[in-house]
Order: sequence, then C-alpha cells, then structure tokens
Amino acid sequence: MCKSTEACRACDQRLHSGRGSVFAAWTIGPYLVLQMLVLTWLATLVAYAPDGAALARWLPFMPDPLPEVLVQMSGEDFGAFRRNAIAAASAGLGGAVFMVREFYLAFAYGEPDKAGVPRFLHSHEIPRYVLLPLSATLLGPVGLALLQVGAIAFTGMTGERQIPIFTTVAVCFGLGFGYHDTLGGVRRWSRSFWSDAPVESPASRSAHTAPCAQPHATTSSSSPPPANPATSATPNGSPAAPPPS
Repeated sequence: MCKSTEACRACDQRLHSGRGSVFAAWTIGPYLVLQMLVLTWLATLVAYAPDGAALARWLPFMPDPLPEVLVQMSGEDFGAFRRNAIAAASAGLGGAVFMVREFYLAFAYGEPDKAGVPRFLHSHEIPRYVLLPLSATLLGPVGLALLQVGAIAFTGMTGERQIPIFTTVAVCFGLGFGYHDTLGGVRRWSRSFWSDAPVESPASRSAHTAPCAQPHATTSSSSPPPANPATSATPNGSPAAPPPS
C-alpha cells in the first residue's frame, strides 16, 4: 500500500471519530453556544435600556460612531431601533437553535444521504454552521416589517396598533428557525414582481386541464345518433309520413 495513502488514513483517524469530525464538533458546538449567549445578552440590554444614552454606557466596546448616534436619538427613534434590534436578535437565536439541532443530529446519528447511508459531521461543514445564524439575523427586521404592514396578522391584532414585543420575538424566532423555508417563501414572493403572466389558482388550472385529460372518441367506435321518425326520409328521398296518432 502506498505510504501517502496510509498517512491520509492515519490523519483521518486522528481528526474523525465514529461520530464524525472531532475538530468540527469542538469548533461548531462552542461557537453556537457563545452566539446564543451573546444574542440573548444584547437583546436583554436593548429591551431594558431606558434610552440610547444608557445603552451607550452599558456597551462601552461599540465603535466610535454608534455611541454618539445612540446618545442623539430621540425617544421615538430609539423605540424603532429597539424593536429592530430585538427582532434581529430573535431571528439570530432561531437560526442558532436550528443549527444546534442540525449539529446534534449530524454528530450523534448522521444525516442519511440519497442511498440511505448516514453521513456524519465533517470539517468542511463549519462555514454553514457559522454563517447561517448570522444571516438569519437579517430576517428579523424583515419579519417586523411584515408584521407592521399587516402581511403577518393574528386574531385581534391589526397593523395600526403597536406590535407586542413578545409577538415580535416569537415571529422573528420562527422565521430564523425555519431559515430555508423563509427564504423559499421570499423567493416565491419576489418572483411575482417580475412575472408577466397572472398567477392562477390550483382550481382554475385543474379546470383548464380537465378537458384535455378526457379521451377523444374515434369515428369508428362512435355510433350514429338515433333517427327522428318525424324527420327521417324514405329510400326514394321523400319525407316519411308522420306516425298515426
């Protein structure tokens, strides 16, 4: 056997256990836990800060322009900033919880491939676990905007009244947890902007395609319609006499 092949197998045995890559596990696991703690901490500070000046004092490590902007914010502007920050943190937490579930299943049990063979965690999957929770934070302000315009509505709540904070947290967390489903819905929604053809409902499409599914009758198998005795003709071409009453 080639020495390079033996070296590759030895390296693979050092980096992988029976449940996948140990290096990937110790990189992804602590990162996801740290991200959830940081997002929860930031959301709590933003929720309980009375104004922008207090938040700037509580977060001294922010870049230079941001504390000045927070101090100069009015009460209304800081309220809008607070709602968007909480929405972004909630969506990021949803994405992180989703990836924790994916990480646990991939490392402990393996994800079955097309052939049904379990595929365990590998180091090349680290960027997916790192980037998905970060990109999920962008879905938070989108979900808040959909709530405010009434695109997402619940019983007893309209777009004119203030959105409750727990409603914002729950909706944005769900959008982040269902990251792929949310992007699929946004993709279908954005395609409607550029589509010239009207969108048909399933009922109208089935009504249009139903006649095409029926088999056409052939001439050889079709039988002639029954003759009307009042209008049928005799063999010499003269009309037949009407039946006696």
